[in-house]
Amino acid sequence: MVKKTEVSNNTFHDLIEKGLNGVVPPVQGDYKNIFTKSQNLTTIWSGNSEDLKIFKELFSVKPRSGYGNGEVSLFWLFNYKDPTKARTNPRATIGSKQPGVEADLTIDGKNVEVKSYTGSKNSLIKLGMWTGVDNGDVQKMLETLFAVDKLINKSEAASVRAFDFNDIKRAADNLCIVRQSFAELDPKDREKMGKFSFFKEISSSIKDFDEDLKKKNLRECFTQKGRRVGGVVIAASLMKYLITEFFKRKPGPNGYVVNLPGTGGSYSDGRGFEITEVDGKNLTVTNVAKDKAFNTSDLNLFLNFDKLFK
Repeated sequence: MVKKTEVSNNTFHDLIEKGLNGVVPPVQGDYKNIFTKSQNLTTIWSGNSEDLKIFKELFSVKPRSGYGNGEVSLFWLFNYKDPTKARTNPRATIGSKQPGVEADLTIDGKNVEVKSYTGSKNSLIKLGMWTGVDNGDVQKMLETLFAVDKLINKSEAASVRAFDFNDIKRAADNLCIVRQSFAELDPKDREKMGKFSFFKEISSSIKDFDEDLKKKNLRECFTQKGRRVGGVVIAASLMKYLITEFFKRKPGPNGYVVNLPGTGGSYSDGRGFEITEVDGKNLTVTNVAKDKAFNTSDLNLFLNFDKLFK
């Protein structure tokens, strides 16, 4: 999926030629097996100083806003071993051919998201907006959680705009307590409360939340034996699902995130390439529940790759 239909692979090729004043030198290194596993390639430029020079020249080149630093550089690095075949036999193309996938590049058949941040993989990294994941179902479920939580903890309740694991854990605990309270009501009392639209709406929303968890094979408020599970279990299950679904869209199935450390449009080569395989198969509920493994702010998702994928 190309970000803007009028930007094509030829656009990137033209930008490279323009950025290098019409003379595009061939890439010296081979750069094989780069996107095969999570790895920090700190010596990727060893013996390839000429490639590094061109990579830096192209680092801030981009067709327009919405494209990041390093995308054009990587496009050159993987396509111009033989400049005469760069357009006809590319290793890298923009976007992804897979429907619904928003990768920046496809390199050697792998979906790749390109980032340029100064923080380490053991810090929270901004990945982008998470809304719309799973056709908006996750957002709807979180809105229900926080709405119920706000009724109980008005001063502490979070919202879908900004939350962390503890916010979901507390909200899930409270929702399940309310769910249990409704379930344990005497039938006559339940009938009386059902006459009030306020209570009827709360009860309906909570039941829908539990049903949504069940449909997605996530942990529900109660076990089959009727025992109420803790909020930590629901929070970890739900956030693992959100992050997994997020990566299905961006960078896509079997995808990778590559960080090209830099600031102000300049590439800092000392750390080379920092590559993380972000397929959901590598994600566990235990890692999701780690302190500061993720958070959100202004509807954007921030992840700590070391905590989530080690």
